[in-house]
Amino acid sequence: MIQSSPLSKFAEVTRPLTAPATAAASVKIFVDAPWPPRVAYLHEYYNPKAIKLLSVHHFGDCGCNDPCKIDTCRNAWINILCTDSRCIWDELSSNHPRESPKVKVMQDAKTCQYAAVATLPFKAGDVGEYLGQLRCIPKYPPSRNCNQGYMLSMHVRTDGA
Repeated sequence: MIQSSPLSKFAEVTRPLTAPATAAASVKIFVDAPWPPRVAYLHEYYNPKAIKLLSVHHFGDCGCNDPCKIDTCRNAWINILCTDSRCIWDELSSNHPRESPKVKVMQDAKTCQYAAVATLPFKAGDVGEYLGQLRCIPKYPPSRNCNQGYMLSMHVRTDGA
């Protein structure tokens, strides 16, 4: 309880010490985000022109004797993803690239910002890491805002084999 000072014109007036009712915490509402027609949504590795780069030396099997884990996988130590030719665990490998159907890119209904949103419940440890950041930056450099970061533009020449 808060009690007014005896010298106040509100002497002997008391009121409970509670914060005034405030609006409930804002709840974000996400809606399906339609992909713009100018943006290609890539689900798998995308190589429309069948570009072939120089072959990478085969370093052998990853050496995992239990379903492949990132902290014990030899391929992960040397920054190589497990594939069906490099790992006997194939889809069970935690070093295998994959997409989760439980996480979806959605759009905030109020602010129109995009976010990665869990659409189905999942247990702790199901998502080990999320690599990447969803940003829309104009391709034409003069139309970009100044001091908004750096972009790596890589030009690769292949042997066409």
